[in-house]
Amino acid sequence: MGIFKTSVIDFMTFLLMFFGLIFIANGQWTAAGELEVRKQKLDSITYDRLVRPTETVAVKAALNLLSIDSLDTKSMTLTMTGWLTVDWTDSRLAWTVDGTLTADYFYALDTEIWKPELFIDNSKQDVKILNDAYLQFKVEKTGVVEWELPLIFQTHCEVDVTFYPFDKQSCSIELTSWAYTKEDLTLEALYEVIKTEDLQENGEWAVTGSEVKAKDLTETKASGSVKTYPVLEFVITLRRKPPYYVPGVILPVLLVAFLQILVFVLPVDSGEKIGFSITVLLALAVLLTLVTDSMPASAVHISYLSVYLAMTLVLGVFCVFATVLVIRINFRDDAVPVPKWVYKLIRGCCVPISCWRGCCKNSVSTKKVDDSISVSYDNNDDLLCWKDVSAVLDWFFFVLLLVLTTLLTLTFTLVLLIGGYT
Repeated sequence: MGIFKTSVIDFMTFLLMFFGLIFIANGQWTAAGELEVRKQKLDSITYDRLVRPTETVAVKAALNLLSIDSLDTKSMTLTMTGWLTVDWTDSRLAWTVDGTLTADYFYALDTEIWKPELFIDNSKQDVKILNDAYLQFKVEKTGVVEWELPLIFQTHCEVDVTFYPFDKQSCSIELTSWAYTKEDLTLEALYEVIKTEDLQENGEWAVTGSEVKAKDLTETKASGSVKTYPVLEFVITLRRKPPYYVPGVILPVLLVAFLQILVFVLPVDSGEKIGFSITVLLALAVLLTLVTDSMPASAVHISYLSVYLAMTLVLGVFCVFATVLVIRINFRDDAVPVPKWVYKLIRGCCVPISCWRGCCKNSVSTKKVDDSISVSYDNNDDLLCWKDVSAVLDWFFFVLLLVLTTLLTLTFTLVLLIGGYT
């Protein structure tokens, strides 16, 4: 019985050793195995990190976003957080897993292996070679090297505020080779789009699309020779979220635009017409200043909102002039008769357009201005004193400005909505 148990134990031990050898032969990781791989592959005699792996190295890259921190439209600066994934094949680092080299991969530092010299050429931070002395490279047994570099990207973005605040922006991060030309190194996209699986939602901007494009950067030397460098452009499309701007920007602008028209409804005798008109005009000027200050100083793209505010400001200035005119006419001496050309202008233009007191009334009347002067008119006898003229002008300006402001506002709203969402 004891002999049988001993035989079973010996057989099981043999099986464990047999399968253990199989696991080791198939790449079972051990610290000693990885150390042996590093010793063989990073031997300074057989490997030089300053020598590129092949005549033309194919480098593939991808951009992974974590967050969109801000898009400063005034300074045209986009700030994002994410990481670059870059990989290439270095056949000198490949090995076959066997009983000694038991690791499928190992990690190396920037100072130990060759890497492409890359930089962000539209960066608004320090324009320098991308590197990190403490970041590890993962080297696969096939010779594929994977480099994942976390960064805060701060790049230039050409901002188009034409349809602000319903605008969308197209910004990019341009990854470029520094030392190696296109004959030495090529840049290819790992994916056709920017990876956004881990992207956190931004309160102001929504990502609507992205793409990755390969292009070239040419440089002409003093000798006349032309060098071409590969560029990989990661383009991201952002759309502004308008719910914050509608009550905070658009609504105050529209309300103040219509508020200035009410100056023609105030009675002249109240003494508040000029004060009201000037106050609304100043409010429009302040709104125009605030909106302009938040936009880039550029003559290429002009915001329709700024144009609308500027035109509304012009109408506000017209309201001030019209109010002064109405007040002066209202306080003219009634002993001075209303000239016939003024009456014809009022009767033929202002009354029909503004539909004053039911529009046109046909009547013939004569009224004494004083004991010695009698003036005869062909129509309405309500327009024989200066107060009546000022009242008609008040109503005429009210109707005229109401129509103009409404048409201007509707046009502005349609242009913003159609242009911003197409």
